[in-house]
Amino acid sequence: MKVILGISGSIAAYKAANIGRLLKKRGADIRVILTNAAQKFVSPFLFKSLLECDVYTEDEYWDYKGGLHIQLAQWGDVLLIAPVTLNTISKLTQGIADNLLTSTAAAFKGPVVLAPAMHTEMWNNPILQQNIKKLLQMNNFYLSGPGEGELASGDKGIGRLLEEEFIVEDTIAALKGFPLKNKKILLTYGRTEEYIDDVRVITNRSSGLMGISLAKKVKEMGGQLTQVVGETSYPPYGRDRIIRVKTTQEMLEVLEREIENHDILIMAAAVSDYAPYTKIRGKIKKTKELTLHLKENPDILKHLSNYKGKRLFIGFALEADNIIENARAKLNEKSLDIIVANSIGSMGSSRSSGYIISSIGVEESFLDMDKDSLAEKILEHVIKLYGK
Repeated sequence: MKVILGISGSIAAYKAANIGRLLKKRGADIRVILTNAAQKFVSPFLFKSLLECDVYTEDEYWDYKGGLHIQLAQWGDVLLIAPVTLNTISKLTQGIADNLLTSTAAAFKGPVVLAPAMHTEMWNNPILQQNIKKLLQMNNFYLSGPGEGELASGDKGIGRLLEEEFIVEDTIAALKGFPLKNKKILLTYGRTEEYIDDVRVITNRSSGLMGISLAKKVKEMGGQLTQVVGETSYPPYGRDRIIRVKTTQEMLEVLEREIENHDILIMAAAVSDYAPYTKIRGKIKKTKELTLHLKENPDILKHLSNYKGKRLFIGFALEADNIIENARAKLNEKSLDIIVANSIGSMGSSRSSGYIISSIGVEESFLDMDKDSLAEKILEHVIKLYGK
């Protein structure tokens, strides 16, 4: 992946260095373009030192023989401008090519990702909004952000540079061609907990890591995401909608409400199979023995099969033995399109082993695979099914 990283004159320009580092970790080859205004905030030396890549300024543009902007445009797979200012957006809209960055953009035929950074009043400027609308009507321009929160001025509002990790995800999505564009994905993960009393719960060891990996990969493929999240050992993925739940019944009620507005359900949550008949108020006093009376919880996937229609349903099965046979039975019983069958050792671990089985008979094994890679593989199977 060859990324041209353009940096225009915003106080958020220093964050572009971390964007470059995150891209390099993903295997990107990077070349940086700094506008004159950007150099008021950051120096070429910063990017040469941190990214160990070629950095171009207006000096190189005018001294270079053979059309530097054309060579860069022909070299790159994607052009990411982060941060992009109101001024640069306006130039791109009007086809003004008066510096190396805008000239490269004018000659570039691949995807162009814009990550805006400016004050709220500038972001809300009606002329800017018209210009952005015009750019997004073209096939190769995409917007990453802006975010909302505290601005450089100390004010709060929309206009801050989106988190660097999210910008990288959007850049990767643009390179992949947004295979899940306009698809609404409903993703559950984490563990449900059932109250014994006001202090104790019945639960399991699920960390939520598989769901977090799936959430990131959904965004790297351009999908729209709603996350229904139980208890997790890691902070939930902080993008798009997040709905927190505690119990199995709470999760079922949320999914019943949300399912009709989504195209794909990925049920990666580890749901408690049983719950106490009654919750004891306060705290049960310690005794030598304690007997709990449990009732079976609703089978969420089996219940949601009534809402399936043309939606894709993806489930998970954690099995101790007869993994494939048990997983196939669950796939048929719960009207799933794909089931991911994991061994017990996958729970709470950063790696997983098992099988991906689909309703069309595809069976693929994975052994000691990290969950980011597994998430990508699962979504590749989802995309294939959508194409059939």
